[in-house]
Amino acid sequence: MKDYSLSGASVWIANTNKLIKYTIQDGLPAEKIYKRTSSENFDAFVEKGVYRLKADALFYDWVQAILQYKIVRTDSLKYLVFDGGVNLIKTEDGKAMYTEYRNWKGYRFLYGQGQTYIIDKENKPVAILNVSPQSVLVKNRLYEKYKNLVITVDLNQLGLN
Repeated sequence: MKDYSLSGASVWIANTNKLIKYTIQDGLPAEKIYKRTSSENFDAFVEKGVYRLKADALFYDWVQAILQYKIVRTDSLKYLVFDGGVNLIKTEDGKAMYTEYRNWKGYRFLYGQGQTYIIDKENKPVAILNVSPQSVLVKNRLYEKYKNLVITVDLNQLGLN
């Protein structure tokens, strides 16, 4: 088992190549299965923290926008969207997604396309940094290891305080 997700009276289980939904209906267990046909494997359920960039340069929480569906990320960073009947609705390329990895003083840190975007409460980007999710935050300073160097970013100097 790679991951599981609870949804009402249902349990969704992701194995490497199979998605199973167990539900209790009329006192009896019911099972629905989706089997992968490609070489990609299921990795994890995604329930929050995946953003997309809109045309107006604002980010939006893509997962929250489609709460009626179950989303599973594959090991090749594709996002598979399933309905309640375990039918594949669509596949989204992870290259167009930004993953939230940190929240600091109301600012969210999103990583995508090799950069960190810091967004405010209105989902507006306030800074773009060349740091990874492996960066370390200590008080108001962000530390990133790059080759033999340590890069320090003072977030207060960016106006984030």
